[in-house]
Amino acid sequence: AMAVCCRVTPTGCWGFVTHYRRLLSCPPGGLGPYDVSVGDCRIIVGRTSSDGTNWSGYEPVITPDWMDPQDTQFMELDTVPESGGYIGTLAVYHLLTQTMYIQLAAAGDGKHWWRPDRRPCVSLSNLGDYGGGMIWPLQSPIQHKGRLYFYYAGCEGLHADYMTTQVV
Repeated sequence: AMAVCCRVTPTGCWGFVTHYRRLLSCPPGGLGPYDVSVGDCRIIVGRTSSDGTNWSGYEPVITPDWMDPQDTQFMELDTVPESGGYIGTLAVYHLLTQTMYIQLAAAGDGKHWWRPDRRPCVSLSNLGDYGGGMIWPLQSPIQHKGRLYFYYAGCEGLHADYMTTQVV
């Protein structure tokens, strides 16, 4: 998943920031997903460009830390410029429960993200109901008349049944 947003640098020229999901070695004690390389963890990385053509290298901007459960992975970050920085919707995936939900995140520069509250900003419904297993953002948040809106999708079930013996 990729989201691209424009930002104004202090010099007044336009610059670009983009965010991707990438794989990084799991931190000690972290759990790697069964459906990607063993020992890897999904994180969010950023890249910058002054002209939209030449891009910097990948720089981790959101990774699991000591405040996250050991099975935390990040699937997507959709951002919108806000006065003094950015606001983002972050898709958070948990390997053990096979669930995904959205957290809010913020950054002053698009590189150093902070998650002020680790709880979901939209709670999962009961399993079997819309949004009972997974909720994820569909696009970057939208600003309208001083309010911030975002669209999301949901599934009734879990991400996958990793204990199944059926071929999917």
